[in-house]
Amino acid sequence: IRFTIRGNWVPGRMGGSNAARGLICIHSKPTVKSGQYARRAKARARKAAANPMIRGQQAFQRGDYDEAIAAWEQARQKNPSSPVTTALAEVYFRRGLLRFHRYHQHEAGLSDLDKAARLVPGDPRYAYHLGLAHHHQGNLDTALIAYRLALDADPAFTRAAELATLAWLEQGKDPTQEAPWKALPAERQAELRPLARL
Repeated sequence: IRFTIRGNWVPGRMGGSNAARGLICIHSKPTVKSGQYARRAKARARKAAANPMIRGQQAFQRGDYDEAIAAWEQARQKNPSSPVTTALAEVYFRRGLLRFHRYHQHEAGLSDLDKAARLVPGDPRYAYHLGLAHHHQGNLDTALIAYRLALDADPAFTRAAELATLAWLEQGKDPTQEAPWKALPAERQAELRPLARL
């Protein structure tokens, strides 16, 4: 049996019985020694460290994308399931954006964005941002391929359609006969039509 004191009990300052005020609780279960808690916590930590999915999740939540990629690549080798692949694509995507835009490591950023787009080809975000990065680098042909992949995944993705149209205009080509042009809203087509005639 153990006793627990709850509340702010100060002997001699409060009148009446502490048990009557509910400040003392009697527990009939035996307590677990603190050493057992520590051993259980260490066992849980070892189990988490042995599981690459959990290790990757913890690293991802900390923003340690390198560690998350290492853990999830290990998990994907054991089980190439959709959740592992999706998680891996997301971490490559985020690391690629950081490398490309914040750290100006353009080649490394493009490589990560390309991996994300290849891992989950049905997600238009990955293809769109890959195209955007190539567009910033002046690789218009590669950017157009990525924009087309984004539009194949989501034909209503107007941002990809607009950037594909602008890439054709930058190349001096007429975009009005291309599929992305048809995905643009009519008012945006009216704004861009004079440029297509130049």
